[in-house]
Amino acid sequence: MYRTQSNDVKELLTKTEYDVICFFTPSGIKSLFDNLPKFKQNGTVIGAFGSNTSKAAEEAGLKLEIKAPQPQTPSMVAALEQFLSGKKK
Repeated sequence: MYRTQSNDVKELLTKTEYDVICFFTPSGIKSLFDNLPKFKQNGTVIGAFGSNTSKAAEEAGLKLEIKAPQPQTPSMVAALEQFLSGKKK
């Protein structure tokens, strides 16, 4: 038996602005809002790996711009590379 608990990362999240935040589990989305209940995306690109994580992000009101796995992007690294390549053009 186990219990997932959010780490206290408020200080880290409030001191720095991030261009991209990628989540790998629905508990990562929960942790973000546990630490910053009033989090506003404000241009931060959100990525999610897996259908459950994507669903949790969308249910939390986040706009997903990077989704993996997909047929052309089987990993988060591939999805990030594709996203960043598209931004260079």
